[in-house]
Amino acid sequence: MGCNESTQFNTLHDMADTPAEFDGLALVGGAPALDFVNSVKFRGQRDPGERLVSFDALVNWTEIAGVITGEEAQRLKGQGGENALRLAVGLRESFRAFLSNPHDPTSCAHLERQLSRAKPRLRIEPVSGRAVEEMPIVRAEDLVRRLEAEIIRFLTSWDQRRTRACAADDCDWMFVDRTKPGRRKWCDSRTCGNRDRVRRHRQGDAA
Repeated sequence: MGCNESTQFNTLHDMADTPAEFDGLALVGGAPALDFVNSVKFRGQRDPGERLVSFDALVNWTEIAGVITGEEAQRLKGQGGENALRLAVGLRESFRAFLSNPHDPTSCAHLERQLSRAKPRLRIEPVSGRAVEEMPIVRAEDLVRRLEAEIIRFLTSWDQRRTRACAADDCDWMFVDRTKPGRRKWCDSRTCGNRDRVRRHRQGDAA
């Protein structure tokens, strides 16, 4: 589940040819749900590089990721969204823990409880007769519901074999490998991949 300009569950991110960036971090996960997980630079260091430091930052990130429209973002900015930010970050970390070990019943149950709050509204289009799921954005907490819907959308068609963590030692980002051979190792070949190539080249010179 996601949202486009009419708040139907297809994201602008799905149509992007080149990765967008937010506060220096590229959106290279291949799905908004994974880009949400990757909104921290690296959890394995003392300063993890948290990017969702305020509710307005969360609003800006969701707009860039295509989870909400510009109009919806303007509607949310300036709202007292401290509780929504806390819920969103908690949701992100629960989802990351689940992805790390999807067979853990505790992680599964915790994420399931959080995702059960996402309740889309059904609308029938008068011309086509199609049923469309919508999740209007009015209050700050609605943004969390939209993020929950994005995670549900991802998990509904989740291919575990194609979803993996970056192979770099100093990166814990997640991504969907959509390459034909299925051998993608890094979240981004321009950053983590390039650093690995440079390291191996230096090791070869030293040998």
